[in-house]
Amino acid sequence: MKRMLIGTGIVLLALLGVAFFLPSQSQFGHTKKVRMPAEEVFPHLMDLKKWATWHPQIMHKDAEYSGFSMDAGAWVRWKDALKGEVTLELTETSVNEHVKYEIVYAKTGEKQKGTISLKRDGGNTQLEWSHEGVQPKNLLDKVSGFFAPSTMADMMANGLTNLKKVSES
Repeated sequence: MKRMLIGTGIVLLALLGVAFFLPSQSQFGHTKKVRMPAEEVFPHLMDLKKWATWHPQIMHKDAEYSGFSMDAGAWVRWKDALKGEVTLELTETSVNEHVKYEIVYAKTGEKQKGTISLKRDGGNTQLEWSHEGVQPKNLLDKVSGFFAPSTMADMMANGLTNLKKVSES
């Protein structure tokens, strides 16, 4: 019993030691080609109320929107089971070129930024979604954040697939 407690303590200390040296920033990205011109795709990005049709974090949520849902300054807020209140705010838009946003998780103070860019490719559009975040200083959150890349990559892939479907329909 004593050896098991000592062994468990050593494993926990090792995990905390590793967590201490984990990076505090993370970056993700994903691309998808849409068979529509940027002018047909961009309205789904500029209007946050339309994000509920394609963005996996907002879909099927009871979301609250700012007084306006388009252009820089517009925001959407929803509840997340793990991170509490989440606010996504558009920080910059450039018509048919890109949308930039910031996400703030109230419970952890975690902030993330992202950009969805539209690149013209003939009559098609290449979507590029980049996302970066700063992990909280809490060591347990940093450990859970270590597993975030695969979760975030899946979320982005699903989101772009959904955006492709709504844009092409």
